[in-house]
Amino acid sequence: MVLRVESKAVHFMGSVVLRPMGDARTSELLDGQQRVTTCLLLILAAIEQLKEMAVTGVDPEGNARAEILRNQFVSSVAPGSLLRVSNLQLNRLNDDFLQRHLIYYRKPGNLRKEPKSNRELWKAVEFFRERFQRDKQFGREGAALAEFVDETVSRRLQFVGIEVADHLSAYRVVETLHVRGVRLSPADLIKNWIFSHFESVSDQDHVEKIWEEILGYVGAEKFTVFLRHYFCQFKTQVRAQDLFDLVRKEVDGSEAALQFLHTLAEAAGKYSALQDPDHSQWSMNPQDRRCIEVLRTLGTTQVMPPLLAAMYSFEPGEMSRTLKTAVNQAVRYNATLKANTHKVEGVFNTLAKRIRDGEVLRAREFHAGVMSVYPDDDQFRNFFETVEFDYGANRKLLGYLLAELEEAEGGTRPDTSHADFTIEHIEPRSSVADWTDRVGNLIPLERSLNKRCDR
Repeated sequence: MVLRVESKAVHFMGSVVLRPMGDARTSELLDGQQRVTTCLLLILAAIEQLKEMAVTGVDPEGNARAEILRNQFVSSVAPGSLLRVSNLQLNRLNDDFLQRHLIYYRKPGNLRKEPKSNRELWKAVEFFRERFQRDKQFGREGAALAEFVDETVSRRLQFVGIEVADHLSAYRVVETLHVRGVRLSPADLIKNWIFSHFESVSDQDHVEKIWEEILGYVGAEKFTVFLRHYFCQFKTQVRAQDLFDLVRKEVDGSEAALQFLHTLAEAAGKYSALQDPDHSQWSMNPQDRRCIEVLRTLGTTQVMPPLLAAMYSFEPGEMSRTLKTAVNQAVRYNATLKANTHKVEGVFNTLAKRIRDGEVLRAREFHAGVMSVYPDDDQFRNFFETVEFDYGANRKLLGYLLAELEEAEGGTRPDTSHADFTIEHIEPRSSVADWTDRVGNLIPLERSLNKRCDR
């Protein structure tokens, strides 16, 4: 959705915590980075939309409007080098990408090789651009789009700025806001708690690099999920609201804080491989890559703690067999939808702890550890013969199942992620038959071919 404000009302964006730097014009943004960065990405998308309007002739003044917005909100030209310098500097991992690609809207030659966080930044700009293009007003009226940025984004989205002297003060402010009911994520609290143990600039810079490395692996938006899965290797039940207390128990001084960050960075690197089929970890084994892709497609999360634990100690061959087991169980869980989620998570977390304790070292032991919560082969076969699927709720699972069946029968495996891919009923759902939603009555089909059939 594109934000549209019909009245002159303002929208409160929450508080941001700032630490003034050496010169009066620059501050370090300690809390609120994601909100401010999102506003910048929205403005960059608007600028590119205005430039495109100028090229296509929709708005001959588009370039002029774009340049005004760029100079006002995004960047300034350094008089010496004549290069544009962004008004907002990101962390070390992402700032070069911002300066070289985002503010100029230059897509990298190989976006896949960029860190995940950079890919997400680019996707965000593309998301906003697509919304502007589809909007009936902003896609056709450059003046309306420029006014939207100048009036709505810059004036009606309001923040409360809180200035602090150092990171310790920032932590105390953030914790006070948390106690008073202002919604802050566990990641905000955790970062500020860790940083509160370091006072010198050099120590803070070193810690910042490690923190950025972690976020580069897992993404800021998924940090809480990752941290929860990390702790699930050691405790059978971990809630998101418990994370800050768990970290406070782990980190009681600068030495403990540094050790915790190094441990977390190592885990984040392994965790990122489990989320990304294109990761170099799987480049030598296409079957492993396929397994990771399936787990991601099905949105399987309960299995992540034991898989993360296995990444530390399983031999490559055992890890490959373990991934196959994880896919097998993920399909059965998504297909039957009868397993108790709370029970399943407890079983997987217990297995993760056993792996970390060295009690489980092989795929067959991994398989035995999860069989208690899933149907065996005969039960699953009997269930699968008669189960009916709601296509809307099970599209990804059905796509995977039909692609597997097509390939197993010697056909060409369909690309279920392609925009032209769809699933159709052979016997129409309007039929009096009571089996129209069974897998045997479903067929993978290109939308274009289906339309021709309708004719």
